[in-house]
Formats: sequence, C-alpha cells, structure tokens
Amino acid sequence: MMQYASLLSILFLTFTLALANTEIANFEANAARNFDIWFVREWPTLSHAQPRLEWNLTANPLDTPKSAVNGDPCVRLYHWAPTTVPENCIQELWLAIDLDAKPWASYTKFTVRLSWSAEYPVDAYLKIFDSSDIAPLPRPGPPRRLRNRPRSTNYHVRRKFARIQLVNTGVLNPKHELAKSQDPNVLPHPVPLIIQLEPLIFGVLPESMVPTVFAIIGAAGVGIFIARAVIARLESDEERAKSSATGQDKKVD
Repeated sequence: MMQYASLLSILFLTFTLALANTEIANFEANAARNFDIWFVREWPTLSHAQPRLEWNLTANPLDTPKSAVNGDPCVRLYHWAPTTVPENCIQELWLAIDLDAKPWASYTKFTVRLSWSAEYPVDAYLKIFDSSDIAPLPRPGPPRRLRNRPRSTNYHVRRKFARIQLVNTGVLNPKHELAKSQDPNVLPHPVPLIIQLEPLIFGVLPESMVPTVFAIIGAAGVGIFIARAVIARLESDEERAKSSATGQDKKVD
C-alpha cells in the first residue's frame, strides 16, 4: 500500500511540473540608502502584506535580440508603467519589493518565484536590482500628482526591484487555440503569471515549503515505525518457526 502511495505522489509531482514552468531568483535583503526615486512609487509592489501577485505579461517576439534581454535597466525606465512600454525598451514587468515589515525583520534572504502554464512557449528572465542600480538612471522631475506625496523618513531601507521579461521560444501546435495568431513569432495573448515573494528559512528553504517538509518528515517517521514493527514481527515468526522445527526434529530422534 505504501508503495502505491509513493508511486502516486511521484506521478502527481511529475504531472504538476509538466503543467507549469518556474523561474526563481534568491537574494539577500541588505539595508541600503533610501534613494528618492519618484517613478517607482506607482509600480506594482510585493511585500509582507501582498506577497503574491497575478499578472498578464506580453511576451517579446521570437526574434528578440539576445542583447536586449536580461541586461541593464532600460535608460528610459522612468517612463515605464504597467500599460506603457518606453521607446527603445522591450516588453517587461517591473516590481518594487518592500522587505521592511516587522514580521520579516529577522530574515536575511528571500526568494521571488515566477510560475506560468507550460502551454505558453516562453523563456522567462527574472532579475533582482538594488536601488543603486535604478537611482542613477536619467529622469525628469516628478509629475504634479506625485510632487506632494509624503516621503519616507528612513535613511536606510531593505528595498529591491525585480524585472520580468518573457520571450517567445517557438511556434505553437497548429491545433492549439493560441496558434491562430497571424504572426507565428508573436503570441496572440499575454502570458498569465503568478509571482510569489517569501523569506528563506535558514537561508535555503522557502517559507511555504515548511509544512511540506514537516509532512514528509512525519510520513518518514511513521514509515520507519511501521517498518520496524513489521520486521520485528517477521523475526519473531521466524524464531517461532525455527523453534517449532527444532522441536519436531527432537521428537523424531
């Protein structure tokens, strides 16, 4: 019975991995100077209050130059918005990462996990940036709607930024609904993404995996207990069988 359960677990895990792709970026949450970067104030934010985000991101075409992917921030990043792609920039998603919440104060390492359905043939590029990577970029003065907003009084903060880029990797199955696009190099629909931020326990284990680890340890403990009981029972039966056989041999003699 235990063998069947293990087999089903393996099959379920394989089936799950086949349905979804994942990209992970681990990073250290070191405190750094709190640069006043006005154009990041309206970016989507991951934090302790909102550690999960669902987003539809348009993938870049199949023929996107490799030099345009996974490099430095676009020079005109100040003009980026969730609905706006600056000139000479590619399709991408920028996120602010706020790590200053008190429940996370004791954690020094975090992970951002990006997941999407395997039916979308894309390569994902997930990169973490410091404030010092964004602050030197050229930018004009803030628009009027942001000029009177209160600024943080903390000189040092634990803040990072994440950039996600998707690139189409190939032609879809002709029978697939997504393959109805007129241009085979471009996906006809945005790719639904699930983005998760969480601390790393002991610097290696995602917080969400802790219950799974305890469940595995518990199952292993139960399995060891049952195995020892079965082995002890078998050894006892073997000893009784040997004793019985020895007694019968003496009667024959």
